[in-house]
Formats: sequence, C-alpha cells, structure tokens
Amino acid sequence: MSYVDAFLNERPKAAYDILSSRLKDGKVLFEEISEWFRERAQIEEAYSKSLSKLGSKRLGQESNLGTFSKVWSTVIEETKEVAELHSELSKVIAEKIAKPLKEHVVEDELWSHIKSHELPIAKIVKEYDERMLKVARAKKVAEKEKTVGKKATTSIIKTLTKAKEPKLDDSQRALDETIHKWTSEAPALIEKYHQIDQKRLETLKQHMGTFANGVIELCQNHLRIGEVTSKSVEAFDVQQEMEEFCSTKKLGIEPLASPSELSLGYHASNASKSSITDAQSVKTTHTDTSATNGEVANGASRAPTIVVDEEGYSVPPAENSMWNQPPDSPTEEPDTPENIEDPEEPDTPRMKIDIKESAITEEPEEADRALSRVSTTLRLKNTVKQTTRGRRETKRRVSTIDWESNSTDSFPSSPSSMYFEGGKSEFPFNSANSLRGFNSSLSPRADALNARFSVINNPAFFMSEQPLQVRVTENLNVLLLPTGEISKVFITGDIAVRGSYSDESPLKLVVKGYEELEKKVLNYKHVKADAEEGVYSLDNLSQLNNQEGALVLKYQTKIDPNSLGKYVPLLLKSAWKCEENLTSLVVQYKPNPDFQTETGEWSLKNLSFVLPVVNTINVQSKPTGVWSNEKQRLLWRMNDLNSDEDEHKLLARFETTAKGAPTSIAAKFSYNGASVSGLNVQLKSSSNQIFVQTEYRTNTGKYILTP
Repeated sequence: MSYVDAFLNERPKAAYDILSSRLKDGKVLFEEISEWFRERAQIEEAYSKSLSKLGSKRLGQESNLGTFSKVWSTVIEETKEVAELHSELSKVIAEKIAKPLKEHVVEDELWSHIKSHELPIAKIVKEYDERMLKVARAKKVAEKEKTVGKKATTSIIKTLTKAKEPKLDDSQRALDETIHKWTSEAPALIEKYHQIDQKRLETLKQHMGTFANGVIELCQNHLRIGEVTSKSVEAFDVQQEMEEFCSTKKLGIEPLASPSELSLGYHASNASKSSITDAQSVKTTHTDTSATNGEVANGASRAPTIVVDEEGYSVPPAENSMWNQPPDSPTEEPDTPENIEDPEEPDTPRMKIDIKESAITEEPEEADRALSRVSTTLRLKNTVKQTTRGRRETKRRVSTIDWESNSTDSFPSSPSSMYFEGGKSEFPFNSANSLRGFNSSLSPRADALNARFSVINNPAFFMSEQPLQVRVTENLNVLLLPTGEISKVFITGDIAVRGSYSDESPLKLVVKGYEELEKKVLNYKHVKADAEEGVYSLDNLSQLNNQEGALVLKYQTKIDPNSLGKYVPLLLKSAWKCEENLTSLVVQYKPNPDFQTETGEWSLKNLSFVLPVVNTINVQSKPTGVWSNEKQRLLWRMNDLNSDEDEHKLLARFETTAKGAPTSIAAKFSYNGASVSGLNVQLKSSSNQIFVQTEYRTNTGKYILTP
C-alpha cells in the first residue's frame, strides 16, 4: 500500500505529522547506524593490530621446540592470517558501510530537497485547522440563535437568520477550498515521503547484506585456517619428538666404570700427615689430558699421585705444569712456590733479569724514543692494578682467619646465633667447631677460596623474614568553592597485608564500619568472607611477598551529603583581583573543626599549595614560594598543620603581560594515624586478640579550590 492511499484521507495535520516524524526519525537512525559501524570498524582494526603484534612475538625457547616447531609455525601463520582477515573486514565496514550510510542523508536529492515541498503543505495544514475552527464557531452561533428565536417574534427570527447565514456559508466555503488544495497538492509530498522512506530502507538492507557477506567470508576463512591448524596438530607425533630429542642430545660416550675399577688416592708427606689423612677421604678423579674416555672407562690410566711439599702444599707434576720449561730457559724461571701465581689472577709474562758489572750504553736517538714512550704511557688512563702473589702470600692471607684456633672470639658464643642489622638468624651448630671440621677436609688453597667466598661475608643471607603488617591507605578527593564551601568528596582506599606468616592458626581481618562502604572488591586469593559481615579469614599468607605484599580489599566510601565536613580536614577559600597587568591573590586555609578523630588531635604533614598563572613576568609572595617560569606556576611548601591552629593566609601578586583570570588552587598533604572515612581495621588471632597494630595512611588525590 502506498503512503498516498494510507494517509491522504486522514486529517491533514495528523497525516503530515506522522510522515514528517517518520522522515526525521529515519535520518537520526541512519546517523546512529553509521556511527555504530564506524566503531565496529575501529574495534576490528584494533583487534587486527593486536593479533599482528602477537604473531611477530618470538618465544625465548624456540630452540627447544624440536619437531613441534611445525605446529607452532602453523599457529603463528594462522594468527597472522586471521589478523589480515579482520583488517580486511575493518576496511569493508568503514569504506562500504559506515561512510556511505553517513553520506546518504546529505547526498540524496530527494532528502535534501524535501524542505521546499514541505513548506506549502505545512501552510495548507495550518489553514485547514484555522478554517475548521471558524466553521465550528459559526455553527455554534447559529444553533444558539435558533434557540433564542423560538421566544422572539417571527420578524425578528427572519432578520437574525438572514444576518447569520452568510457567515456560516463563507466559513464552509473557505474550508472546502482548503480541502481541495490538500487533496490536489498533498499527494505529491506524500509520494516523496514514500520514495524517501523506501530508498532509505533499501539502502539499509543493501549495506546490511554487505556486512553479512563480510562476516560469512570471515567465518569461512576461520574454518579453513582452523582445519589447517588441526591437521598440523594431528600430524605431530609425541613419541617421534622424544626419540628425536634422544638421538640429537645423546652424549655418545662409554658408560662410566664402577668405583672399584678406578684407583684414587692421595699421599701425604710426614710434615702434614694429620691434615692430609683427612683429605684422603675426598675422592677426586685426576686424569692426564692425553687420556681418552676409553682408557678411563677401562681403568687403563691411573690418576697421578699428588705430591706435597714440607708445608703441606701440593707440587704440580712436571707433565701437567703450565710452566714446564727447563731450569736453564732463557726467558722463564723454574717452578717455585714463590713465583707461581694465584689461580684467580691473570697470567703475567715472566722475564729473566741479569745484573752485569759494566754500564749499558744507549744511542741518543734510542733514549729519546724511550723517554717519549714513557711520557705517553704516563698520560694514559690508569690501568687496573694486578698484584702477583705466590703461595707463601696465599698462606698469609688464609692465616687471617684462624680455622684451627680453638678461640671463638670472632664468632658468637653459646647459644649459637649471629646478629646482623635487620634480624637474627639461628645456627643449628657451633660455628667454631664446624669450621674446624671443614678445614680438616680441604687443602690450604681451598681454604683461601672458601674464606674469599664464604657466606659469612653476606649477612643478608641470615636475615629473618619480615613480620606481618596491615596497612590501610586512602585517597581523598575534595572539591571546594571559592567561599570555602565543600562541593564534592570522593574517597577510595585499600587494605594491604605484607610480610610472612607460617603459623597454621587462622587470622581474622575485622573491618569496622563495613556498612559505610559503597563499593568493595575482595582478593579471594588471600581473603574469604565469614558469616559475620565485615569479618574475613586470611588465607595463603605463606605465599605473600615480604616486600610487596598483597591487596586484600579495595573499596569506595559511601559519602553522606549532609555531613561532608567530617571527611575534610582542611578548609580553603580564595579572593582574586585581576587588573590589566596585575593579578592579586589571597588564600586562607585552616583546620576543619568538623573533622574529628578518635584521638582528638591530628596533624597534616607535607602540606603544599600550587596554582598556575599564565603570562606572568614577575611574582611576589608571602610567605616566599617557589615560582616555575617554565610551567608558569607558584608552589608554597608549608609547615605541618595541627588541628588546634588558627587560620593562615597566603598572599601573592603577579605582574602579567595581559589581564589575568582566577585559576584553581591545588592542595597536597598526608595524614596518618587514622582513616578519614572512619574505617577501622583489626587483624585478630583465633583467640580474638589483636595480632598486629594497623597502620593508616591518607594521601590527597585532587584536593581543589575552584576559582
């Protein structure tokens, strides 16, 4: 059915209102659908970029994938291909759906010229209503006159009837003309409404079909890619991967011989028989560098005997010595305990120096070159000092810690414990006796290394775990009017537990004032709600990080709009005077008497005020503040503000290049000892005793005095 057949016979105003409203609503709907598809295109594009970024991410252990690398490569390719598919869908939505829908309302000729056709019809509709009203009034007057005429004479009735009838006829005639205009001119406008609405719906249908086809194509490609990945996963053989690993990582050596096939031992000299006898209990395999694995396995090669000197130090065998040149070598000396370096020091070249009776004569040119090299060397950067120490010096270094001594002056006496800064660690053994036992099984060289890297030189190794702590931290946000009136208050906070607790007895977290919390978020990893409201059982405390701890509850306080003052400890008000090149400011601040705590007295720490004033070339302030010319703002750092103090004033005068304007003033401070929201948190043991004292901290977020 056409719109002409449906609405032409209706009253003109009703038909016109229905059709014009339909057109306007359709235009708004077009714009909303266009915006929806634009956002959908953005989401698809963002998803595509995220997938592309993930597809380019490399694994840190890709070398360990083995034969599974084929499956992983398929997954990576699938991710990249899906990203490309979503990028293409995003372009289709943006270019072929969102943009055409937005431009359709503007570019469509019928839609853009409909106003010129609506104006004459709107005039006819208005004229129809007016003439309908006149006809109704004329009929009402005529009926009233007929009632009066029954009581009057016949002549009077005829006179009145002849006078009133022309008015009724004129009104009716004018109404008929208006109806004729409506029936002759309105069909053209109604037909345009019909065409516009039909084209609008067809356009919507067309673009929805484009979107549906894009989604269908995306799903089909998803299915195709998923089948490829599924086949790759099915082709992966777990047993083959394990066999491949065994074949590529096999060491390829013969099995070790049994301990009975190897002959190991140490021979001590008579000078240090007692210590070397203990050292024989430590069995270490020493093999010649030329021996093969097969010889070791068959017991063909025998470990060389360790030879020691009269002081108990081992003498390297001749065939293993790094300096095995003969004693008459022109460049090196034979091995002696004095010239063998510490194993931790780098090798240094050795030279033989001969002292002759006659002086050595040098050529002048050669002497000048030598002095020049010396001068150049002295100008260079200092090199690292390397000290060559022999075995005798190593002995002296080891003797600084008397392992054999029975004295325990350098170690804690009974009970066996050591004290360090930050804690106390218990030892399950006597320090001196244990160290003597270690010494009896190590060579002097090993003693030196042990002394150098002993954990005794690292006190933090024995530090005890940090005790359990509970902290409540709140963030206070306040908006104040220039007169000092409190406009808005917003408080958020969190409860954190830090430290360690290995006892099995349960702990209860009691939150008093729980009903005053508007929003709450629990960390169920460490907290479980009890039947009683505001009481929680702490769990998994042994998993807490000693340094960071864990948040167990985050909350937002329910603010009483009739009692905003009880949450605000600091009151501010300001007065500005802005002239052409001069801006003056007075800030008054004082503690809020309505802010009460359990202790009665309180203090605000780290109090400061900051405000920006642009186009400033000179500043004067009392008390003296800090002016940042780069950021164009003034900072006042004040002393702590106690609850019993009177009002304070801040004065500032700014010389500006243009007329200034009032700006916001921000306050910063910290408040400890209690919560501004009135929340009270206790950590209690199973016997309902307070386990630890709770620490309260309040920091300011946005504490603003508006201009």
